Amino acid sequence: MQIGLKLFCSKGYTNVGLDEICNATGMTKGAFYNAFESKENFLLETIASFDKSNTERIISVLAPEKGVKAIDQLIEFYSYMVKAQPRVNFMGCMVNNMIAAALGFIVIAQVLDRATRSGRLIFQVTVYYL
Repeated sequence: MQIGLKLFCSKGYTNVGLDEICNATGMTKGAFYNAFESKENFLLETIASFDKSNTERIISVLAPEKGVKAIDQLIEFYSYMVKAQPRVNFMGCMVNNMIAAALGFIVIAQVLDRATRSGRLIFQVTVYYL
């Protein structure tokens, strides 16, 4: 999933082909289709993996601390994210990058909608942590 993340972040959904995914991951096309069925499902699994790890990280960073205001934690978190950009080669947010890179972002919106409706991906912000 990390390879998918790097490919989609650096090139966008529409600019990454199946051959490139297979070459980067070392998978044959048959193994790829057996595991994911389609490039769209590979994107979905990549986003789900990113979402899970990112949500866990954000929750741990923004967990309430005695004597620290939530807004101060949020400012510190975003400051960290901005400062981390050179380290991650200015990758930014995976989902935002893909949408910006793919003028036909409707494909991505449909994938996210289908994933959310099927219960495979849950977008949730808990007020407690904000």
